[in-house]
Amino acid sequence: MTRILKRGQKTYFKEDVVTCLADETMQKIFTQSEYGNRTVWMEELQEEAKERFNMDFTDEDYKSFKTLIAKDEYLLSLDDNAGILESKALDIVVGYGRVKGGVSGLW
Repeated sequence: MTRILKRGQKTYFKEDVVTCLADETMQKIFTQSEYGNRTVWMEELQEEAKERFNMDFTDEDYKSFKTLIAKDEYLLSLDDNAGILESKALDIVVGYGRVKGGVSGLW
C-alpha cells in the first residue's frame, strides 16, 4: 500500500482513500439526485482528497476510482467524457436498489 501524507494524528493509505471516495460517490448519487444519476468531475475528487486527506488525486487514482465504481452491482451506466476545457467528467447512473433498498435496475 502507498502511504500518503499524515493529516493531524492520522495516516491514510492512498488505496483506502480512493475506495472511500468511490463508495461515498455512489451514496451521493441518490442522496443528491432525484433519479440516481450524477456527473462527477475530476477536480471535485481532487479537492475533496486534498481537503479531507491531504492527498494529491492523480490520473492513476482516477483510473482506480473508475474501476471501483464499475464493480458496483447496481451500476447501470458509466460514461467517461472530456468536459469543458478537457476536464475529466464521469457520468454515473445507478439502479434504485443501490441505496434505497429497491430492486436492482429500477429507477
